[in-house]
Amino acid sequence: MKLIDAWAGAAPFDARSRLLRRVLLCNAGSSFLFAVLLLGAGYWMAGLIGAPEAGPLLQVLGGGLLVFALGVEWVATRAPLQPSHGWAVVALDISWVVGSAVLLPFLASRINLLGEAAIITVALVVLGWALGQIRGLKQMEGAAPVRA
Repeated sequence: MKLIDAWAGAAPFDARSRLLRRVLLCNAGSSFLFAVLLLGAGYWMAGLIGAPEAGPLLQVLGGGLLVFALGVEWVATRAPLQPSHGWAVVALDISWVVGSAVLLPFLASRINLLGEAAIITVALVVLGWALGQIRGLKQMEGAAPVRA
């Protein structure tokens, strides 16, 4: 399936899934870009946040995020889009947000203020994707079937 067709909601995609597909594609795109950044500049970013020893960990995180991004893109481009797959992405996003909130107090003494701000910012962006996906899922599941 073509990404542009998934974004536009054009055939063979159901128009009711347009919002969900768009949020999923934005989630996949931002995750992909961040994954590439972590993979390519993990050591540099680790130094920037005051934890130079965390370079390898950031690169592993980037690899996992790359797999996540590709999975979310796969979900967004399926016809028909399975709500259970959308809810799985929501669950993973919420897990990221909760994990960030739980880990931040433990990391605060090992990273600088920029690192703390980065964790909070990423968690808020991920929360935004999760909320948008929930709205798209509810819209998709609650709408009456579109007749051709």
